[in-house]
Amino acid sequence: MQNYIESCDGELLHRDLSSNEISWTLEDKSSVFDSLTSLANLQLARNHIRSVSKRVFAGLSRLRHLNLDENEISEIHVSAFEAMSDLRDL
Repeated sequence: MQNYIESCDGELLHRDLSSNEISWTLEDKSSVFDSLTSLANLQLARNHIRSVSKRVFAGLSRLRHLNLDENEISEIHVSAFEAMSDLRDL
């Protein structure tokens, strides 16, 4: 199980939650990552995510890289990535 955190000057920049068996969190919660406003890289690969709700990534306006590889995603809300204006890699 991986759980990697990298920060710079007290701001969280990188969060690796890959292979953590995350399942219903992204579907059931709004703004799960709301307090991580400086986050630039979020790794959620190899979990059990099935769908992504409308506001789950709200607050991640600085996010540049989001990895959702090897999940069981069958549904993504049309506005799920709306807040991430800096997103370059999905």
